[in-house]
Parts: sequence; C-alpha cells; structure tokens
Amino acid sequence: IEKRTINQLDIISCYFDKEKMKIYEKLQENSIPLSRISETFRGLPWQRKVSNEGEPILRGKNIGRYFIKEPLDKITLSPEEQRDKKVLKLRQKKIVSQNIVAHVMNPYDHIIITATLDDQGLLTLDTCMNTILTTREYTYEYILAILNSTLASWYYYWFVYNRAIRTMHFDEYYIGKLPIKKISLKEQEPFILLVNQILSVKSKNPNIDTKEL
Repeated sequence: IEKRTINQLDIISCYFDKEKMKIYEKLQENSIPLSRISETFRGLPWQRKVSNEGEPILRGKNIGRYFIKEPLDKITLSPEEQRDKKVLKLRQKKIVSQNIVAHVMNPYDHIIITATLDDQGLLTLDTCMNTILTTREYTYEYILAILNSTLASWYYYWFVYNRAIRTMHFDEYYIGKLPIKKISLKEQEPFILLVNQILSVKSKNPNIDTKEL
C-alpha cells in the first residue's frame, strides 16, 4: 500500500488487493470527502429525561433506511434547555443515521449503513448521528442516496473500518471519509427525484420493497 493511500485513509490496511485499489482510485477521482461539505455530530445524552410526555425524540433504533420507525419516545425540555446550542442545531433539516454500524455475516460478510432524511428538525439522542450540509452545492437527497447505497457500505467496510466487526461508531471521523462525486445541482436532480419517491412510499409503508427505485 502506498504511503499516500495510508495518509488519505488514516489506516494501515491488511486487506487491500489490486482490484479494490482500482475501485478506490476511481472513487477518488473528481470527488470530495463528505467531511468537507458537512458537519456530523451526536444527539443529546439525555436518556434519563425521556418520558411519555413532551415533544418526540429519535433514538438510533427509530432510524430505518429512508424512513423513521414509530412510535417515538418523548422528552420535555426546560426553557434553559430549549436554548441549548445543540438543541437549536438539531432543529433543522438534516440526515440522521444510526450511531452503531450493523455488521452482517449472511449472505456474505458486510456492513449496512442506515440513514434517512429528517426535514422536521426532530431532537435526537446520542445513539443517532446528525449530518448537516455546510454548502448549497450539494443536496440532502443526493448525499442520502449515496450514504444508503451498497457502494457506500462496501467502501466504509473496506476503506474506513478495515473489516472491523464490532462497535463501529458512525461519528464524523468515520462518516466524513466517504468520497462524494462533484456533480452539478442539475445532475443531482435524478437522485432527488428517486429519493423523494422512496421517502414518500416508505412513509406510508416502511416495509415495502423499494429496490427498483
């Protein structure tokens, strides 16, 4: 493995081969790391405040691929907590993803990234990751489509987590390494259309198969 690759990935891999390196190089062409166009942070460490009253709050288990699993827990915040910087930051459109990455053995060894769009500005607990875009050159739908893709899960497994199988967190250090192709807003429109279709279908029936989309 070349030193520049080790420096780029910040890992010393034991598992790369020539075929994977060709794919890696292709993915890096005309791409930008997700960390350069976004900010990702955990939710609130306020599990003790969760109750049956107040406003809805997301747990990691509530996040599916392109949908939010209900029912949601609730939380009541004091006036001071309502002004908390992180609370205010959460109250905006964002991509939410599970903090712990699932490792699956069947039918083959792989991981699954699980994310969806939150356009309500819901509060989240720290078992959720929250990704906010810091530029208008990319859309949430385009980034979400890539995050939920088989390709992204494959990339994270081999080039970020180095084939780890346990306790893989999806914090900014990890999620931000994904290469995002530089394409225009016009070129992102097909992604936006498909993602909105999937979100709409999943909101009515989370179990429906949307593989064709």
